[in-house]
Amino acid sequence: LLRAWTPAGEGFTPRQTVRTRTQPEGVGQPHLHPYRGIQSRPRWLASPCVLAMAADSSKKRIKGTDGGRGGAAPAKMSETALIAKLRATVAEVGNGFDALGPDLERVAALLGDLEDYNDVKNPSRSTKLWGDWRLLFTDSQPMIKNRGVTGLASIPLVTYVDLIQRFDSRGYAETLEKIKVPPFGTLAESSLKGNLTALTDQVIEHSYFDIKLAGGFSAAGESDVSRKTAVLAITYLSEELRVCRSPSDALFLFQRTSAGSIDRL
Repeated sequence: LLRAWTPAGEGFTPRQTVRTRTQPEGVGQPHLHPYRGIQSRPRWLASPCVLAMAADSSKKRIKGTDGGRGGAAPAKMSETALIAKLRATVAEVGNGFDALGPDLERVAALLGDLEDYNDVKNPSRSTKLWGDWRLLFTDSQPMIKNRGVTGLASIPLVTYVDLIQRFDSRGYAETLEKIKVPPFGTLAESSLKGNLTALTDQVIEHSYFDIKLAGGFSAAGESDVSRKTAVLAITYLSEELRVCRSPSDALFLFQRTSAGSIDRL
């Protein structure tokens, strides 16, 4: 299971943690190329070729807008109307695990439009980032194949239930994955705890030092699992929603479920 999960996990790279302090947020223009500022760290992040592909994709997404993100708003739809349409479409399509290609593209197009409305200058250091975030949708192929982060939900008769990301103002992070296991559909939970690092104003890294998978497996210290990290660029951030892109340009949509610090970390 771990062999199927860790090498193919979206955005997973060997761990390298450098903690940063929270800085005030403001309105401005986020990076048009979210991974450009960290290309000097190819040993720990994705290859320059992958990062260049993400940059090209960013150019395509802002083509036709006035000033890019943070500039003049797109004329096609208001932010409120766009969010309403996005919610309705996600309710129809689901989290992406069982969606067909055209449905994934429909949601991806709406998320691309929503990114143009991002007005948080430094989302990776914004106080809006702290709290609990529930995964609503992704088009990440590794996530779809594994039906989650750990791959446990891809086992026959095991059902994916939910995935929550928790970010703490002290720089700690936790990913919780809930599944139902046979024979009685008992709820089980995997926990991946670690550090939250701001690599740039837009890119975050979630490293792992304490991993407990549903079923009693745990991995910590210098194990292969604990040396993995998840790297995501925050392309839209509000009090309610967060949109992220991986180095391979896969999309993730999260909805806030609560705010504040993670006391139990």
